Amino acid sequence: MFAGTAPGACPNCGSNNFYRHYGNYHCNACGHGFKKEHIDRSGNWDQLTLQTQEDFLSSRLPVLVSTKGFGMGIDKQNVRLVTHYVMSGSLEAYYQEAGRAGRSGEHAHVALVTVPPAKECVQRHMDQLTTLSPEDNLPFPCLSRNAAGFPALSCPYGLTELCDVAQQALFIQENFPSARQDLEDLIGTFGQLRNSQNQDQDPEINVPSHRTGIVQRALSRLATLSVIQTYVKRPRGFKVRFNPEWTPADALRGLDKELRGFDQQTGAPGQTLPELQAMLGSPDLELTEYVEKAGKLLIDTLYSNVRSMRIYSLLNLYRFSALPPGQCRRVYLRRSFEVTPIQEDYKCGFCDTCQPDLQFERAQAYTPVVLSHEEALGVRFVAQLEQFNIEEASVLLWECQQAGVSASLLTRSNYLLEQRPNDLGLLFMNVALYGLEDQAEQGQRVAQRAVQVMRRAGYQTGNISNYLSALDAFIPELGLSLYAGVGGPFDDPAGRRLALEALGLTNTGLAHELRRRWLLSSLNDYTAHIIPPIDFKTPQENV
Repeated sequence: MFAGTAPGACPNCGSNNFYRHYGNYHCNACGHGFKKEHIDRSGNWDQLTLQTQEDFLSSRLPVLVSTKGFGMGIDKQNVRLVTHYVMSGSLEAYYQEAGRAGRSGEHAHVALVTVPPAKECVQRHMDQLTTLSPEDNLPFPCLSRNAAGFPALSCPYGLTELCDVAQQALFIQENFPSARQDLEDLIGTFGQLRNSQNQDQDPEINVPSHRTGIVQRALSRLATLSVIQTYVKRPRGFKVRFNPEWTPADALRGLDKELRGFDQQTGAPGQTLPELQAMLGSPDLELTEYVEKAGKLLIDTLYSNVRSMRIYSLLNLYRFSALPPGQCRRVYLRRSFEVTPIQEDYKCGFCDTCQPDLQFERAQAYTPVVLSHEEALGVRFVAQLEQFNIEEASVLLWECQQAGVSASLLTRSNYLLEQRPNDLGLLFMNVALYGLEDQAEQGQRVAQRAVQVMRRAGYQTGNISNYLSALDAFIPELGLSLYAGVGGPFDDPAGRRLALEALGLTNTGLAHELRRRWLLSSLNDYTAHIIPPIDFKTPQENV
């Protein structure tokens, strides 16, 4: 066994076979319960791991159980089998870890041992992931919190253990509980610091052990906001130093640069957010007000960018693990990572979906035939990612369908959304490719995300309308369904105004129907305590 940190042992019997349950530890060998600080850490673990590594590399050990970090930078030629126990963190991580097998060029295998989610859970919740707003929690019911604030960690769809998707989602939720909760934690921690600052310029705050991670996350946000300079972990809490040179003007300029950096990283429009632009015009902003307003902008940006990247990573790895028989795994991987698209009819003949009985008759996989025209389409696809143009991209995508490579580019664009989930050009092509592959419902969800990105950046009605009108060519009436959709990206007061302005240019009849529906909906809400709600058809039903 190899791991970077010692697993420790039960203080009662010395067994390594123990587990954590809501902050307490229980030994499977003797049944003893204990706290983290009582774990036995004696023994020279570093020496043991070095010796284990040497024995494995020298082939004195035929099998090694390790954490995923083992093997980075190590070139061992004769590894014949790599087995992943549970899913990796992303498709790229899986690909790198799988690549440690067969480096000699001889026949090798890779296995992924995974607990898939229940089919009903996938149907109800998985597709919601790409359209989450920062205020939304991850939609999986097994992650809902009980009265004590801990996640339920039990499957309501009949699984006796958490599926791998839930386990990866739990890691995401621990860092991104929801923007609303994150902001409450930030403001609460700041208030605790201000109260302590009355007695000490560099206050020290006590933190219960179960809230250490929460407070540390809040302190990290405050450091990004330039409110504090440093914070140091202490046995019972944190020692914090406030920024004595804080001014609203400097802090807002720094925040603008920080937010632009996050947006640039994920392909979002690189401009000052409208809310921040308004704050830049308030030179007398008080510190508490700054923390509340700037903290919300920072957290919303982190959720729109970083959380979205991790969600797309989870989705792509799940899609790979859930491929049905006949859909080649090698094709999925090559389409994800290679620029040149692969033809629809290629199968490697050398994976479990191509050969379910694993009785391979060949020594290696079939090699796909790549035509120069397909290679040129891949180059043009990359060029559109670098400098997007709606008209040119639309022409390119129709050519890709005619050449039989639209499915390949759809997989590629799904993978690229892990790095650039807010890139409007990439989102446009992803929506269009879903339409070309007769997956309009999934394309509509991605289009919702594109609208969220445009609205967050303060795009005007004309820009949004032109973007959606161009996508109508690939998914008919996509714009109408988004403008009128209940719970959709325009279903809020500001969004409704945008929708009515856009429809006023193209469909005045539907604009009138929407105005009527939203008026009746407001009346229903206002008079709910007096009379029964008024029944009326939605514009979608009329359409």
